[in-house]
Amino acid sequence: MSDFFITPLESISIADLTAKNHVIAGLDIGDKRVGISISDRRICISSGVTTITRKGYAKDFELVKEALAPYS
Repeated sequence: MSDFFITPLESISIADLTAKNHVIAGLDIGDKRVGISISDRRICISSGVTTITRKGYAKDFELVKEALAPYS
C-alpha cells in the first residue's frame, strides 16, 4: 500500500499542494462509523468516498488506507 503522511493543516501551504498535484483527505470519525472524503487536485471541492463501520483502531486504519489508496 501507499505511504500516507499526516500533517496539521496550519503547517500546509495550499499553493504547494496544488503545485504538486496533491489532494487532502477528510475523516469524520464517529463512535460507530468513519466517513471519508477527498478533495479535488485544486483543493476546491471535497467529495465523499465511503463510510466504514468501526472495527477497532488497527482495522479502521487499514480500511481507511484501502479507501484512500486510489487517490495517492
